[in-house]
Amino acid sequence: MNLILIRHADALPIGANGSTCDEDRPLSDEGWKQAADLGNAFLKRKITFDLIISSPLVRTMQTTLKIQKVLGIPDSLVEARDELAPGGRPKKLARCLNGLQGSSIALVGHQPDLSLYAGWMIGEKDVQLQFAKGGAALIQIDGSVAKFGGLLRWLITPEWTMS
Repeated sequence: MNLILIRHADALPIGANGSTCDEDRPLSDEGWKQAADLGNAFLKRKITFDLIISSPLVRTMQTTLKIQKVLGIPDSLVEARDELAPGGRPKKLARCLNGLQGSSIALVGHQPDLSLYAGWMIGEKDVQLQFAKGGAALIQIDGSVAKFGGLLRWLITPEWTMS
């Protein structure tokens, strides 16, 4: 299975655009562009997903929506899961993922959680992957999702979408 971990794109601060808490922060104009650019970069490189799982927070759902639309992925292949909300636990996420079908699954979430998930999967507890807003990483998993069960294949920044 290929897991593509995607950090949400740039979001507005609390208080902007009527948001009153972190969970409700929407994407900024730059964030919408980052998400569209990332989706277009995936499209250009023929990277697609059997399923997209997102944190339920507004900024991750909006990032997911833009990527979904660019890639033409139907709504039935998109889910919001609490396992990807800030503060989620790697073992709970692994249980969720191991119950899913698909060879290429995108996970749209937050920092520092994505870095922790990636480190857990590749077996480096203290890994310091820096997911830029609108950045992504591919972790290849042979078998089930488990600690030490993955291999980091690439880590990209929003600048990658320009190439």
